[in-house]
Amino acid sequence: MAQKGEGAVGPSSRIGLVGQTIALENRSSRASSVLTPSLARIADKDVEVELRGLSQPLFKVGGKLGNIVTSSSLSQIHRGWRIIAVNGQRLAAEEVSKALAAAQKMAKYTVTFGLEDEAKSDLPNGDRLDKERKERERFDNERLEKARLEKERSEKERLEKERLEKERLEK
Repeated sequence: MAQKGEGAVGPSSRIGLVGQTIALENRSSRASSVLTPSLARIADKDVEVELRGLSQPLFKVGGKLGNIVTSSSLSQIHRGWRIIAVNGQRLAAEEVSKALAAAQKMAKYTVTFGLEDEAKSDLPNGDRLDKERKERERFDNERLEKARLEKERSEKERLEKERLEKERLEK
């Protein structure tokens, strides 16, 4: 018997409305995730939208990998949706923004939105996590190196100012 706000979808899934989010729980694997109503629309199927190009983009993408809609002026496309294909060609998340920019120069183009899951990813879960970890490490190392160089530069400037001040006082 379903509780208030819950309905049976299938033998191994249930959808329950919790405030403004929808909780999906797969009973067989006990993995659960919370989705907004707009994300729930693309949870089970990919949504393909045909758009006109050669004008101002009607939505913006961003996120760590550049494949998530950050704002949209179209009611068909919602913030938080992930782009998984452009013009029918499935793309890795890192390639989406470049392909989208090229497609927007065409008269018409299609964008496919969906939820990226482990089964659809072209990298095994461990490899993807390893790649993400390496990317974070590279980013952190670059940031630390910039900070070290800036500190070194400011220390050199300070020492040079002290030397010049000492010379000026000795005269």
